[in-house]
Amino acid sequence: MNEADYTSVVKTLRLAKVNGQKEGTLFPMPIILDVSQQQVESLGLKAGARVALRDPRDEAALAILTSMSCPQEECRMLIM
Repeated sequence: MNEADYTSVVKTLRLAKVNGQKEGTLFPMPIILDVSQQQVESLGLKAGARVALRDPRDEAALAILTSMSCPQEECRMLIM
């Protein structure tokens, strides 16, 4: 999910329009994981970095996240 999709979902519950679509795909709830600036720096995260969310029981990848920089002090990790 990119910033245009995030903004559109918050306002309309739909992904941003692409390729001349009449309206974007229904997406009722964005899933956002906030990460503090301290965590961003200690992990060396940069916008566009891919991060795996892992199950602590067996280390299986549950989701692949793409980091985005945000205007706020915290960087948001948005599930693609």
